[in-house]
Amino acid sequence: RARRTAELACKELCVPAETVQIDPRLVELSQGSLELRPRQEVYTPDGLVMRGISSQRMFYRPPGVSPDGDQGESQYDVEVRFRAFVDEIQATQEGPLTVAVFSHGIAIRSFVRGLIGANVDFTVHSETDNCSVTILEYKPALNNLGGWFLKCFNS
Repeated sequence: RARRTAELACKELCVPAETVQIDPRLVELSQGSLELRPRQEVYTPDGLVMRGISSQRMFYRPPGVSPDGDQGESQYDVEVRFRAFVDEIQATQEGPLTVAVFSHGIAIRSFVRGLIGANVDFTVHSETDNCSVTILEYKPALNNLGGWFLKCFNS
C-alpha cells in the first residue's frame, strides 16, 4: 500500500514514478508468527500477547517468524531501523532537502515517538490514518534548541 500511495502522489505532483525508492527499513512492524491471524484471537484481554505488551511496552516482540520469514519486532526495533534510514539521508545531504517518506502507521508513530522524545504510550495512543500526512522539520542546533520538530501529525 505504501508503494502504491507513493506512486499516486508522484503522479499527482508530476514527479517521475522512477524516483520512488523502496527501502526495507520503512516497512511495518513484523508481527512474527502472529501475522495474518485474526485480531480477536491474538489480542485477548488476558492472553500472552496483551500480557507481554503490558509488561514490556514498546520493547515487546511478538513471537516467532512471519510467513515472509521476518522475526517478530518491537516498536523500538522499528523506530531504530526507521531512524537509520532517515539518518542516512541526513548524512548524505548538503543544505535544505525535502523528502517524502511513505510508510505504515506503527512504523511512522514509532519513529516520531523516538524522534520527539514522547512518552512510551505515544505509539498506541496516537493515530495515523491511511494516506495521512505527518510533517517533520530538522533545524540545525541553535543554543541547544535545534533538532527535529513535529510540524503536522496525521493530517
